[in-house]
Amino acid sequence: MSSVAQTKAPPHARILVVDDEALITGALTRALTSLGYDVAAASTGHEALTALQSWPRDVMVLDLALPDMSGVEVMARAAQVCPGLLVIVLTGQAELDDAIAAVKYHAVDFLLKPAAIEQITEAVVTALRGQARRLQERVALRILDEAIDALQGIDRRPRVVRTAPPAPMLHVPPLLLDRQEQTVVVAGDNPRTCKLTQGEVDVLAALMARPGQPLSARELAAAGLGAQEDEKVMRGAIVHCINRLRSKLEADPNQPRLIRTIRGAGYQFEPIR
Repeated sequence: MSSVAQTKAPPHARILVVDDEALITGALTRALTSLGYDVAAASTGHEALTALQSWPRDVMVLDLALPDMSGVEVMARAAQVCPGLLVIVLTGQAELDDAIAAVKYHAVDFLLKPAAIEQITEAVVTALRGQARRLQERVALRILDEAIDALQGIDRRPRVVRTAPPAPMLHVPPLLLDRQEQTVVVAGDNPRTCKLTQGEVDVLAALMARPGQPLSARELAAAGLGAQEDEKVMRGAIVHCINRLRSKLEADPNQPRLIRTIRGAGYQFEPIR
């Protein structure tokens, strides 16, 4: 028997499964119901938002490819309708921009299709466990802070830290990256200009800012998000983004010279003068 099957569902946990594939919603609904959850299903973004408005949920399992609106739009509107909702993203393609949006709207997991039903149910159980643990930690830290303030009279009001915005142009031969225009010029015998997505700009800028130093998938994601996120949410999307960058920048993407894979460490930008 699996560890998920042995796990008791938190009391009154309510799940919303959003996917336009009836086989997936049916299988997930049966599996999650068998664990003791209150489960509802929706096949479109509008159905999902209507369900959240009428009966708030604890977890939403969301397919990003819906027939009426993007999964990112559903996440954005769901965050307003149901604050604190835990989102588990399902996607058929590991796009970095989708992964960034998922983290922006506090997705707790990012699963690639086809994902096993047991993998998805385990993600739901883990998300709910984590929610309870984080709540306990926040309460404990608040009580501790208040006690320290009372004893020491420390002013713990938040202070605004102002940082300079990143330079719009970044030049590390043979590349000249324009953050604002989202383009990069590749110098050499046959110079060319390549158009990039915002996610590709963030990843490339992070690599160029630390030439000769390996960066992990988590560090590359943090460069674009400004926070240290769970690496498993981003790993597949970062790999996909690196492959796209190589196809645009490298003379031979199969034998990259600019963006090298460092086994066990991540990726490294190698300047070529």
